[in-house]
Amino acid sequence: MSFIAKLSTNLVVLSLLCSAPSFARGPAKLNFTKQTINAELPVTGELTYFTLDNNKTHLLIQSGQSFTHIADVGSAKKSTQNNTKAAPQAKIIKMPDNTLFYNKGKLANVADDVLFYFTADEVLVYNLKTATIVKRLPVDSFYKGQQSIGAKRKDFIIDSNGDGLSDVITSNFDNINLYVQTADGEFEHQKLELGPQGQITSSGVNFSEHPATSMDVNNDGLADLAFQIDNELRVFAQNKQQRFATTATTITLNAGILGMKQKRQMKDKGEKADVNIRFEALKDLNGDGLMDLITQIHKRDGLMSSSSKYPVRFGRLNNGLLSFSPKSDTEMQIKGQGDIEFDDINNDGLQDYYTMSLEMGVGAMMSLMSGSIDMDLQFYPMGKNHTFSTKPAYEDELEVQIDMDDNNGGEGKPFLAVEDFNGDGIKDLVKQTDDDEFRIFNGGDGRLFSRRGSKYDIDLPAKGSVEIKDINNDGKADLLFRFSKDKGRNKLTVWLSRS
Repeated sequence: MSFIAKLSTNLVVLSLLCSAPSFARGPAKLNFTKQTINAELPVTGELTYFTLDNNKTHLLIQSGQSFTHIADVGSAKKSTQNNTKAAPQAKIIKMPDNTLFYNKGKLANVADDVLFYFTADEVLVYNLKTATIVKRLPVDSFYKGQQSIGAKRKDFIIDSNGDGLSDVITSNFDNINLYVQTADGEFEHQKLELGPQGQITSSGVNFSEHPATSMDVNNDGLADLAFQIDNELRVFAQNKQQRFATTATTITLNAGILGMKQKRQMKDKGEKADVNIRFEALKDLNGDGLMDLITQIHKRDGLMSSSSKYPVRFGRLNNGLLSFSPKSDTEMQIKGQGDIEFDDINNDGLQDYYTMSLEMGVGAMMSLMSGSIDMDLQFYPMGKNHTFSTKPAYEDELEVQIDMDDNNGGEGKPFLAVEDFNGDGIKDLVKQTDDDEFRIFNGGDGRLFSRRGSKYDIDLPAKGSVEIKDINNDGKADLLFRFSKDKGRNKLTVWLSRS
């Protein structure tokens, strides 16, 4: 959960805000083909993109135990008026009542994406094209005996061995269960010796699964399964038969991340850590094919003042195994509270980072209560020496509107992101500039973004969301506006880039 959500459960969803800034020449206005789709169910729920019918994009939008299925949103027949397209029809797909979780994946000998349903004791597969559902495999997990209180999308589908087929991963109270899909669509069961994360509370024990990361830790060209646990990485190496070691190899992260037991022991002794160090991400930032470790060090300087820095330890091979130095190689930093995002903004093969942050104080709290806050937007490129500057290459202040009375988290206000809208391979900036307009600032020509962006008019969703994705797979980003209600209808508007 982002720090804005922590300030209030009714704050703007930060994932619609985090991105980069603007500066450079004024570009020509881009062209869009537009279509509007009306649906029976709300269209602001969890959205899943599906690939069907020779790489065409379909949408599945969850509402309760049902989906709204919108077929082929990127290639509907063009109308003769106003650059619009004939809207595809929205259909309803109902999940099995006992579905706990769902996700999409790939099945052997099936060209299209399929939908996986996870119940208390088995996994089912739904084929959208044939509208058929089959029981695929029994599973063992600590969800056995649980009844559904509402399905959620969950990462129980993973391509563990890099063969392009979806495998199933679950956890029980003793180990991890991995069900590896074979070339004929069957699933082979492996037990990995790693129990779930357990936390003792006054009311009992809460269990959670360890998120799995696929990476090559021994430089043999095969993807291994890794699990970050406190200051260690537990790795199950893949063999040439595309199966995994049942016992983990431990890699020390050397980052000073304390486990729950260590924190409890310090508390019992009356000790308190000067800073809070937590795991942030494993990501290849410098493009050398090895995972790099990013941690967060949060320090509170007073009642409201705080700062965060993000040390980076580049992954190296030590005796053929991934390793991390006790000393960080470079560092990222933000003032106050905020989130950090990574992207190759300038297209040089290195991961840059950008932040939106807020220094909390009396002024910020007053602004928050009035319905808006000013946030610092900062962009830092990675240099050729694989370090980050301590000063931002670009910074700006962005006013963010907050609806304190919105029970849905103030979602949809405003949107800002960095994507390629004209297909030139260089990222552009799109950001909301008013309730009924947004601007696109082209990237390139020696500058990060153009100085003057092109303006586009649309009544933006007050309670909804804006998605940005290359829907029709033509190399240009498109826009998807989802409205909770519009004149009594659940409405979705698609803008397909034609530039």
